[in-house]
Amino acid sequence: FSLGSMLEVELLPGAKVVFPTLPELDGVSVIALEIERGEAYLRTGAGYAGNPIRVRTPLAEVALHGTTVGVRVDQGCVCVCVAEGTVKVSSERIQGVFREVGAGSTLQVFAERGL
Repeated sequence: FSLGSMLEVELLPGAKVVFPTLPELDGVSVIALEIERGEAYLRTGAGYAGNPIRVRTPLAEVALHGTTVGVRVDQGCVCVCVAEGTVKVSSERIQGVFREVGAGSTLQVFAERGL
């Protein structure tokens, strides 16, 4: 689905996503969605107001702001792939609690500790 050219969210078949009521696009209110399983791609366009976006998964939370990112949730892993921009991934399974992931990079957060 898309909000004109401002925000696009693409869900792959089999994805289970909860997307609550969209807040006002005021550049401040958080847009939140939850991905229980599957794969979703988010892209913000040039006209995007700049609202922070939070993607919650069973293992991690991804905070993005004006970027292009894919989030895949499997049974034992969350994979965050950043095409443009930078995201902050937070999880109790990440040493230091959070990690920034830049363009062209991928971060995997595993359910099993030590991986």
